[in-house]
Amino acid sequence: MLHINSIFLGRIPKDKENLNDCQDFLAAKANYLAIADGSSQSFYPTIWAKLLVRHFIDLPNLNEDNWQDWLAPIQEEWLSEVTSRVEIAKSKKKPVWITNQNRLLRREAATSTFVGLKLTGKKLYLSIVGDSCVFVWQKEKNRLEAFNRQSSQEFDDRPEYFGSYSKDNNFQPQFFEIELDNFELKNTFFLVATDALAEWVLKNWELGDEVFSYLLNIQSQGDFENKMSLARDSSQFKLKNDDTTLITFQISKNRINIPDYLPQDSVDDFEQVEEAEQVVPDYFGIKKDKNDYFNDQQREKDIKHQEKINQLVNRNRKIAKSNQKYSVKSSVFL
Repeated sequence: MLHINSIFLGRIPKDKENLNDCQDFLAAKANYLAIADGSSQSFYPTIWAKLLVRHFIDLPNLNEDNWQDWLAPIQEEWLSEVTSRVEIAKSKKKPVWITNQNRLLRREAATSTFVGLKLTGKKLYLSIVGDSCVFVWQKEKNRLEAFNRQSSQEFDDRPEYFGSYSKDNNFQPQFFEIELDNFELKNTFFLVATDALAEWVLKNWELGDEVFSYLLNIQSQGDFENKMSLARDSSQFKLKNDDTTLITFQISKNRINIPDYLPQDSVDDFEQVEEAEQVVPDYFGIKKDKNDYFNDQQREKDIKHQEKINQLVNRNRKIAKSNQKYSVKSSVFL
């Protein structure tokens, strides 16, 4: 039986930001790995990217026939979580609630690129949407296989993505099978990287640099941060200042080191809400005139969406009221 054995996994935020601002997420458990890169211009991408990687670790049977059904439960979870955040922001009179409520009513989505890896038998299965990449480097032959970008020229600012609403999922994921019998595994290394690092890897490979040896020497978070800082200041080809995630691993018959790694919600992600602040008055405070709608069909969609959000609000209130063992009535992302 083959096993994934990690060399390193980690992520860093953009310069002058902290890790809580990072919208890249990764997860690892047994023979499953996943990374997601939330789009900063979308609506609550951090929640969506976290849900994607956690969901894949729990349910890695993603394929070309079921991918839309696979997304459905976490799309519901995302909507519930976002509704909770907007509800609490409004009850606490935070200025952001008006903008976020309008975005919620407009059914704006969170979007994220995604890579899922599953090792089964002697095959490595890849599920990819967007511009995060998987690299397979054969050290002795200095041969590279790249999925799903093969050139540094293929990157732009409009990658494919998974969306938090089914209406926004216009991009079919790509699925690959890697036959491991075709590789001398002791001399084969696998790297998974989000877009900025993936582009930088391919550019340096094209220039003939020993980029894989450079990255495979990373053994700690501190080392990762130092090397990425140097890459961002490179005089030759700069690593773009973006959230950056890297996983490096080998595959062997012996399990050596693959600690479970699941994204945790930091203390800063939560805000405790006292009982007196649980009232959510007149949740939908902004009315729409019928002339604001492009057509009756859009109006019908908005009404159904609003009804769904109201159901989620009521459910969240009931859960908060029934949870008597805590000194606060609910804990929600803010």
